[in-house]
Amino acid sequence: MHALFAPNIAPIDMTQRWTEIAIRRKRFDGVVSDHTIAGGSGLFFRVTKHGSYWKWRGSIKGQTHRRNLGTVRDVSLAEALTTAKSFSANIKKGLPPEYGLAVNSELTLDEAYFAYITSDEFKLKKPGYQASFRLRMEKWVVEGKSLSAKRLAMSNENKDLRKNKIGGVQLAKIDQTMARHLWSHVVKAGNPDTARLIRSHSKVVTDWACHHLSVVVPQGNPFDFSTPRVPRKVSDRVFTLDELRLLIDAFRAEPDIRRQYFNVCLLTGWRNGEVAKMRWEHIEYGVPVAAFSDNDHRHVAVWNSAAEANKSNQRIRFVLSDLVLAEINSLPRTNEWVFSYDNRSKGGDALPMHPP
Repeated sequence: MHALFAPNIAPIDMTQRWTEIAIRRKRFDGVVSDHTIAGGSGLFFRVTKHGSYWKWRGSIKGQTHRRNLGTVRDVSLAEALTTAKSFSANIKKGLPPEYGLAVNSELTLDEAYFAYITSDEFKLKKPGYQASFRLRMEKWVVEGKSLSAKRLAMSNENKDLRKNKIGGVQLAKIDQTMARHLWSHVVKAGNPDTARLIRSHSKVVTDWACHHLSVVVPQGNPFDFSTPRVPRKVSDRVFTLDELRLLIDAFRAEPDIRRQYFNVCLLTGWRNGEVAKMRWEHIEYGVPVAAFSDNDHRHVAVWNSAAEANKSNQRIRFVLSDLVLAEINSLPRTNEWVFSYDNRSKGGDALPMHPP
């Protein structure tokens, strides 16, 4: 029955008596797992690949209440137990779970945002996701601290952009009308996809603040609203042969490293950001084709793309064709990156490939 309704979460373990140290040492083993705390009044912790989190669940008169209490790193076992027992006592009296707790009602969205991006939970995200999250939020919603001087100057000059920011508003006072107004502004000034992401990011920050900073939003998360479906623009145009010839000629005119990089992207169709993260140590030579296909005695080269280097978050093995391998083997091994100018000046080590 459990496998039918929750196939990706292991059944709750109710046999072990957990200690603070054991809880913090518990590691993700490939399946999201829940572990109950004996005598914890509905308290349990969930172990995921992103970390371990305290959760509480309580039922009364057919109504089930669920709350997130924070990460096991930020909240101690004793604190989680105290909160869980308070929640259970409140619902038995017909009160909201948070009744009587200290409430942080003056916290602004700006303050909640900066607390979130400095939290352990946010730091577990991929660097690329973190950068995009901060850029979008600080451009459209909150006052920027992560923006470059140029972007900050542009933001300050754009009065329409600044007047629609709601970072200075207290979270408890942000209602759905205000949230929808922000979404509508981003749709008009930006595009529907950006607006969708802004709504999602703002919802995440608000949820996190409610769970970790004792913020109570009277009407629920104001960013938890449905948006109209926007038809996606379908681009089915492909390059003509003449355009491809011009593109290939343009690539051939590029200097070394850039030329090979562009050619590999063109020959494979792989994401350019992932190709740029290719390392020499991840290229495996002399791999028997029989490992992939029976009755084939050839040997090929394989690129073992690391999970953290690609969008799928999974380790992927790409077979390299002779043309691709020729481009790669023509490059000097200046450091661990395949496509690199070996620029070691300040700021030049952020990306594998950067200007000479």
